[in-house]
Amino acid sequence: MIPILRKEGCIIKKYILVHDLGTTGNKASLYDEKCGLVSSSYYPYKTYYPHPGWAEQNPLDWWKAVRITTPRVLSEGKVSPQQIACVTFSGHMFGCIPVDRAGNLVRELAPLYFDQRSQKQAQQLRERIGQEKGYQITGNPFGAEYPAAKIMWIKENEPEVFRNTSKFLPTKDYIILRLTGKYVTEYSDASGMNLLDIRQRIWSEEILQASNIPRQMLPELHSSTDIAGKLEKEPAREIGLVAGIPVVLGGADVCCAGAGAGVIREDTFYLSMCSAFWIGLASKNPLYDPKQRILNLCHLPPQTLMVICNTYSGGLCYQWVKENLCQTETRAAEQAGVDPYQIMDLKASRVKPGSQNLIFLPYMRGDVVPYSNPRARGVFIGLSLAHRKEHLIRAALEGISLNLKTNLEILEAQGANIREIRVIGGGAKSKLWRKLIADVFNKRILRPSVLQEATSLGAAVAGAIGVGIFKDFDSAEKLVKIMEVEEPCEKTHQKYQRMFSVFKKAYDQLVPIFDELTLL
Repeated sequence: MIPILRKEGCIIKKYILVHDLGTTGNKASLYDEKCGLVSSSYYPYKTYYPHPGWAEQNPLDWWKAVRITTPRVLSEGKVSPQQIACVTFSGHMFGCIPVDRAGNLVRELAPLYFDQRSQKQAQQLRERIGQEKGYQITGNPFGAEYPAAKIMWIKENEPEVFRNTSKFLPTKDYIILRLTGKYVTEYSDASGMNLLDIRQRIWSEEILQASNIPRQMLPELHSSTDIAGKLEKEPAREIGLVAGIPVVLGGADVCCAGAGAGVIREDTFYLSMCSAFWIGLASKNPLYDPKQRILNLCHLPPQTLMVICNTYSGGLCYQWVKENLCQTETRAAEQAGVDPYQIMDLKASRVKPGSQNLIFLPYMRGDVVPYSNPRARGVFIGLSLAHRKEHLIRAALEGISLNLKTNLEILEAQGANIREIRVIGGGAKSKLWRKLIADVFNKRILRPSVLQEATSLGAAVAGAIGVGIFKDFDSAEKLVKIMEVEEPCEKTHQKYQRMFSVFKKAYDQLVPIFDELTLL
């Protein structure tokens, strides 16, 4: 329990500092003892693409972002370093950072989750373990995006890097190492490595042997609410804090987002509407899909899983529409001081459901679920001279939502009982899009009080539990209030059902065209 400090008879408030290490940058956020947001500060970093299929970041850029945003967020919140109760983290998943015994980087750049260089190694795991058996052990299919295959690739292609590596760490845990000197991780990030037995919550000896990865090269396992260690003197000086502050592990971004949305109890659901979209649910048991399109991760609450079905085709597609089709709306928004998406929503709202029989396939960076087809591409189908810009805007919203309905059906086919879904992320700000999803899904869509800060809030709750401010994750449920509910319209749902049938047929018919385009 963190003691309550007093100064001249006044109680000094304590605050939780969260660093959310995202794909494009780090957001530092300060939360008070009731997990109310006080201030936040963002600092971007670069992604490097040195070869086709590669995607890397420099972990020193993450550290720089932590160093810059920490004093900023304290200054903006008018909080002193002595008032920080703990530091905790959320981080993008599937990190694979090799460090030596002194904690130094062995490789300058670390591969990201969408780096695809280790396809050969992933196939080796499938052959040695068996794809189905690996899925049963880890809850996830063997794939190039996971650290297991990436570590194998490093061992085969960069043997000197492998020899000099003491540990391979997930993203946030590299920063925790910098702060505490501890080589640790927690179950949510560990479950995204293709190396953890998710039922026993231990590193799988069978997969370690098949991958030839020594057990000692993996970090020590902990719960998300465990204190990794105390902030050491030198890193405290670098980031503008005081030594001795507890550093709580936190969790993987997907799981932190679920906690921040209040998805704690079994059979509660959320939809994250960010660059990529995914549907997640809390479950006591894994959900296994015959085609292995469902991922099973360890959730932040004990003995709970976060089950997800994800798609790349989300907010990035709608952002493309804004940047390439809606320059006029963007300029008007800047002049009016409003969000360009508000103007786009206003235009799209004037179009009837179905966009006058215009269909958009949203596979602008390939597809993960349901088709797992990197060659798939975005397509507008049914364009006529009667269509205007507003039709294309609405068709984009509908196409992204119709594609997401396939994820919903995958989860329901494996027994998920979905009646209502909480929505978070930037896309959830749009009332039009929330209503559209309600009609496509035929489900109630709930807008919670926290949208874009859900991930950092989930990490803040883990930190608060770790230092005794909160008792358990039930607190997360109480923190999240439902502000609006969108009810589905049966008539509109039936219209979208007919469109959904055409939507799926259109993809099937275009697969050979996608293949031919790749070979041009």
